[in-house]
Amino acid sequence: MENKYGIVGVAHIGLPTNDLQKTVEFYKSLGFEVIMQSYNEKAGEKVAFLQIKNYCIETFENGQAAMSDGAYQHVALDVEDIESMYQKICNEKYT
Repeated sequence: MENKYGIVGVAHIGLPTNDLQKTVEFYKSLGFEVIMQSYNEKAGEKVAFLQIKNYCIETFENGQAAMSDGAYQHVALDVEDIESMYQKICNEKYT
């Protein structure tokens, strides 16, 4: 199959949480390492990126986590050239 978008993998999975510190501690107990923590001013959310080997989770405290099996918010794909990818998805009206 043709890889016309240059996708090379999954960059991270986005998981909402109602308690960022509790979520971070859970993933740390599994062996994940916190690689970045910040605050998303626009969304008003605390954010943490956790990584183990080549697997990364972005968790963000939004107080709206579904707390049910299979509840996640987004999957971010890793691409060879993000600017080129952005132009392609705009040209194909995916945005």
